[in-house]
Amino acid sequence: MSYLQAGIITILCILIAPLLDGIMRKWRARIHSRMGPPIHQTYLDLLKLFGKEDISRSILAVLYIACVASATFILALQGDLLSFVYLLTASSVCLVLYSLSMGNPFGVVGGGREVMMFVIVEPVMAAAFLSCAIKAGSFNISHLITWGNVYGVQISSLFAILAMFLAMQAQMGKLPFDLAEAETELIGGVLLEASGPTLALFKWGLVLRQLLIAYLIAFVFIPWPGATGASLFIFTAIKTFIILFLATTVEALFPRLRIDQALGFYARVLIAASFMAIAFSTLGV
Repeated sequence: MSYLQAGIITILCILIAPLLDGIMRKWRARIHSRMGPPIHQTYLDLLKLFGKEDISRSILAVLYIACVASATFILALQGDLLSFVYLLTASSVCLVLYSLSMGNPFGVVGGGREVMMFVIVEPVMAAAFLSCAIKAGSFNISHLITWGNVYGVQISSLFAILAMFLAMQAQMGKLPFDLAEAETELIGGVLLEASGPTLALFKWGLVLRQLLIAYLIAFVFIPWPGATGASLFIFTAIKTFIILFLATTVEALFPRLRIDQALGFYARVLIAASFMAIAFSTLGV
């Protein structure tokens, strides 16, 4: 894919992410038997925040959304997988540094929880990526997609998909794993001190990150053999939309876990699933 095409897809993702978030908010409200806000509400929220006073201005908010946008560009470009993982991790680091720099006790606790979550979830994602890279013989995303379109889903792929789906909620910051914000416990946690444009950038980055994770799973881990060009883009968009609906449904139906329950779940279930994926990949199945 050319740089121009990847840039267009990245810009579309940045612009459409708030709209998809609004649709998901509407769907979540319907599950709870509420009317919910209009689907363009996220745009209105962001515009309102951009017009507010910023009392906690920080370059880390710009770096956060820049890292997520750059990761989206690399995924659209079908570039280097390691660079994608580094940028995704860097975005989490920016959020943690911001919460710790504010000095608020709730923010510090939220930052600590964010560190604990990405320390245990990032290796799970890395293991799922590694299982695909072993079979494709490359860390290039285009090679992973080509291999998946040729050979389809194998046993190792099923474990990798399972690990990614279970890690998805934490990566998106959704219930039952939104422990870094946890409004009822930490009053917003990592974003407690954010306001105005800083909060708008963080929130925009968060909804873009949710779209990115869904796009990643649909694009890399759930191949559609034979799809190329426009058909590949359309099928990937459909799969991404379905994955977002699944994530929102889980968020609406499950309560928030305690931090020890969340870490225990990932330690027992996800690490086992991801390393089973690696084991089957080394066996060639």
